[in-house]
Amino acid sequence: MLARLVTSLLATTAMLVVLGAGGCGPSQPQAQTHTNPEKGFTITYPGTWHESTYGHGADVEIMPIDEDDPNVFRDNVLVRVESLRDPLTAEEYGGIKIAKGAKIMPDYKEIEKGAGTLGGIEARRLVYSYTHGETPVTSIAYFAVSGQHGYMVLGSAVSNRFEEFKPTLEGIIATFRLTQAPAAPEQK
Repeated sequence: MLARLVTSLLATTAMLVVLGAGGCGPSQPQAQTHTNPEKGFTITYPGTWHESTYGHGADVEIMPIDEDDPNVFRDNVLVRVESLRDPLTAEEYGGIKIAKGAKIMPDYKEIEKGAGTLGGIEARRLVYSYTHGETPVTSIAYFAVSGQHGYMVLGSAVSNRFEEFKPTLEGIIATFRLTQAPAAPEQK
């Protein structure tokens, strides 16, 4: 119980700092919320970030406004929702996604992993590093399951600035919420 309270307080504090609710310093652009009714989620990000169309198969990718060069790795948070054929737990879903990612990421290294929450539901949390092109990258990933859908919310930064970006990434991820179950895929 105490652990949940501490986790909740830390997530709320991080979110307030990230979204500029501290009330100090110069005025920041207002936070934005991405709502995807088809996939059944929302996520809120600072006004100094924007939605990108760059992709990686994401349902939404957001990044700092000043990072627009498609030729270099750009710090980002992305959300990917997928339909699951079979019922899975968050642990099983995370294990499948981690194994698949480890096979395709050069220099993949797990830094920490364990239980977490995503949008108030049980999740698997992973911090890992890999090389993107020639750029070392560190990422935080959350994997969760609701009904027949898997949710991956991932925050990444160039490794040498990961510790600086980590509170922002975690704060954005903490705003992820399910709004409803995603629509079932059409049967063909």
